[in-house]
Amino acid sequence: MTVGPGGADGWAAPGRAEPDPGPPAATGSWTGPAGSRDAEPPAYGVPAGWRGPGGWGDRPPDPKPGIVPLRPLAVGELLDGSFTCIRSYPRATLGLAAMVVTLTQVVQLLATLLLFHGTRTFDPTTVDGSVDAAAVIRFAAQVGSVALVAAVVSGLGTLVLTGMLTAVVGRAVLGQPVSMAQAWQAVRPALWRLAGVAMLTGLIVLAVLVGCLLPGLVLLVTGVARPAAVGLLVLGAGIGVGLAVATYVSLALATPAVVLERARVRAALGRSRLLVRGSWWRVFWVLVLAAVIAGVLGNILALPFTLLRGGTGSLLDPASLDASVPSLLLAAVGGIVAQTIVAPFQAGVRALLYVDRRMRAEGLDVVLTAAAGGAPPRPAGPGPAAGPGPGPAGPGW
Repeated sequence: MTVGPGGADGWAAPGRAEPDPGPPAATGSWTGPAGSRDAEPPAYGVPAGWRGPGGWGDRPPDPKPGIVPLRPLAVGELLDGSFTCIRSYPRATLGLAAMVVTLTQVVQLLATLLLFHGTRTFDPTTVDGSVDAAAVIRFAAQVGSVALVAAVVSGLGTLVLTGMLTAVVGRAVLGQPVSMAQAWQAVRPALWRLAGVAMLTGLIVLAVLVGCLLPGLVLLVTGVARPAAVGLLVLGAGIGVGLAVATYVSLALATPAVVLERARVRAALGRSRLLVRGSWWRVFWVLVLAAVIAGVLGNILALPFTLLRGGTGSLLDPASLDASVPSLLLAAVGGIVAQTIVAPFQAGVRALLYVDRRMRAEGLDVVLTAAAGGAPPRPAGPGPAAGPGPGPAGPGW
């Protein structure tokens, strides 16, 4: 076990540092080919429930210093572990989420009010009744600038929040106390890499989708064989959506790799592909399930504010700005309340999914058990996803 400036190097990728193997346990766990724990052990050995003299049939309890046991996790444990992290570290999860979400909601609210006020007072016609093209261009530039600022602030807030929450979950796995300041210190050097991962992931997914649509678009624009162009466009859209989803899921664990392994952008994307490989469907359904739960939970939390908005003005009625302001305020407050709970939950599920994949494929549970002060249950061996480490270890345990 190597030791860095902040402690045991628990998050190093395979090839960076090998933990001390320690004595193998008498009732060692199934490791599968090359250390992989994705497969189930064969059904032979001591019959289930049988206890010999001195407790021969007893299975030692799984070490659980933090929010989840240090072994491959079931789907229910991934979801429950995220909620457990919120309950165990409310200030570092709910407090952090409330601060960041409030800032982004305030910026979006101001941008919406500014855009609405500009739309209400905008009149592109001149004295003689013609359209003033210069005024239209200036108004479009103003609208675009305000929308861009709001989008940038929202995107940066999401990046910072996701990164800091990932750092919180990384320490919560070992039951280590963590504050907002410590989470910020862990994420601050990785902000540009987090932004790079988010941008590059979006560009790759968009490129896959556009690439599938391009042949049909070319035929449709050139006017050659229009029926065939429409059919090719529909086919390309179906294939493109499927490939885009497959690509996104394959890159979904890049953010935890940046925060916990301090990997660079390309290395983090590669690490995500290696970890998801062989378990794509499981990762996909866990992400879908987390998104459904987050959507239902967010709607329930925002429901009271939605009902209150029913008695206020509507943005669709440009005749009354005063009546629309309460509606916007209630929508912002509802968004803050909902996202304060939903954002930590989704970030926690993704971080725990990353930990689970590394425990299954690379024996990370051995390293984390040793970092928590326990003896590793079995020697660690690189699994199918092992490869050269992308960079220094994670949060310096």
